[in-house]
Amino acid sequence: MGFIATFSRSGVAVVGVDLKPRILELSPDKIELYFREIHAGEALRMTWAAIPEPRRWRERYSRHTKTLARVGESLAEKTDWGQPLGEALEIIPEENPTTLKAGEVLSVRVLRAGVPMPGFALGFVAVREIREHIVFTDSMVGPKPPLMHPALG
Repeated sequence: MGFIATFSRSGVAVVGVDLKPRILELSPDKIELYFREIHAGEALRMTWAAIPEPRRWRERYSRHTKTLARVGESLAEKTDWGQPLGEALEIIPEENPTTLKAGEVLSVRVLRAGVPMPGFALGFVAVREIREHIVFTDSMVGPKPPLMHPALG
């Protein structure tokens, strides 16, 4: 997938894409690995354990992507980058992420169908790192992952 765009003015461009839903089926021996990958909470683990044998894991999932790119000089007074696109699941920055420097905190909101999602596991990998960092949203504010590498500034 790719696209080409020409921008006529400075600011922050926001691009969102929803991919069509897919079906995932897992054999029982893959469930624990999957739970670790998705950072499954205790409620999901208990629900799975309560299902009588033979158990079958099947889920429908969709991918929702969004990226922000600075075009020319960032306009401080513009805040369009912080508006929801209406995606089924969406991460929204609380401040213009294209102006952050290394060591600063990126505060975000996570929405599902426009409603904040407390307890949502959000993973990210900082520049020049291979380790994934996980933070969880709470009921009042989103996670605040620090930007950890000077190359980001």
